[in-house]
Amino acid sequence: MEGALFPLSQAIAAAILAIIAWQDWTQRRIPNWAVGVLLASALVRWLVGDPSSNELMFNLLIVAAISVPGMASATLGAGDVKLLFALAPLWTTDTLV
Repeated sequence: MEGALFPLSQAIAAAILAIIAWQDWTQRRIPNWAVGVLLASALVRWLVGDPSSNELMFNLLIVAAISVPGMASATLGAGDVKLLFALAPLWTTDTLV
């Protein structure tokens, strides 16, 4: 079961990212339901895989270091920030950096 569940979660996350990219491009909005699905995919990654809690904390620190200055300078919008925080537990630190 573990072997099939994680790649399925990755495929769902990739499809949701494509939907988010399209909606952000056309409507300039990132829907909350899509971010929720990404968070569910991240939960599957954390339940099926066994990443360390240090990896999650480091990813969240990286996202905070990117998003706080971006929000302060109006370079990033709220949708971009919520997407970054949803992707932080989904990706490994090597992928995120």
